[in-house]
Amino acid sequence: MNRQDQQAAEQLSAYIDASQQGKHTQEEFPFVEQLLAVARSIEARPTLKVRIVRAMNSRPVARRHVRWVAVAAALALVLVTFMTVPALRSFARNILNVFSVQETDRDPALEPTVTPPAGVNPEDTFGPNPSWGLTLDQIEAQIIASSDITFDLVTPSYLPVDFAFDAGIVDEFGRMVQLIYVSADRLSLFHLSLYDLANPNPAVEVKLPLGASSTIEAATIHGQAGQYAQGAYGADGMWDAKAPVQTLAWSDGDVLYILTTHEQGVKISQEDLLAIAESITQ
Repeated sequence: MNRQDQQAAEQLSAYIDASQQGKHTQEEFPFVEQLLAVARSIEARPTLKVRIVRAMNSRPVARRHVRWVAVAAALALVLVTFMTVPALRSFARNILNVFSVQETDRDPALEPTVTPPAGVNPEDTFGPNPSWGLTLDQIEAQIIASSDITFDLVTPSYLPVDFAFDAGIVDEFGRMVQLIYVSADRLSLFHLSLYDLANPNPAVEVKLPLGASSTIEAATIHGQAGQYAQGAYGADGMWDAKAPVQTLAWSDGDVLYILTTHEQGVKISQEDLLAIAESITQ
């Protein structure tokens, strides 16, 4: 394990210990900084997820704070976003291919991976690090200055009660912008990811793996076909169809939208999720 992985693992271990003792304070574990620092490390080194899951399996954590849930969410998002595969456009035009139902309920990220050929560094496919922790103004300025991202920034005009924008991410390599919204008690969040379909990176595909026991529902946003699913992989690496994680995916024009919730405090209903999506207009 290199130094960056070691630091990220130590931060997560310290947080888990503090959570068990009820000592996870805002000063010791700032929400966005913790989320993004760990996600950035994992983005470059996805094998860290296996080590984190194994560590979690040995810790009987009864109730994890949203900061850990958010780290896991960012981790999962990064893992499914930065895989080297055929062009983004080919699947994004067909919403049915965004969700990838697996043959079993076991997390595919924990399965053995094929060793790359000699002389090939798999980290070279991940591109440069994205920009983290941005304000809406900073995101808009970076999009305007970018030669890779071609869409304009749009935000939801409807937010559930007690939710507000917290921070954003711009990833020019993945042609992606992510907006993170957090509840007032900081125990729930949702993030909106926007992917450029007009100028996709041929080396990047977004695949959201679902367990074999998952259920996908049809949805309609602005007259466009979309899909909805609930559930997430747990610390034991198995799919939990009742986990408080909802995902709504749809495309509109040259943008693919993925809206995902992570709820430990304030609940977001499926109706609210659809209302958020409907309030996003280009």
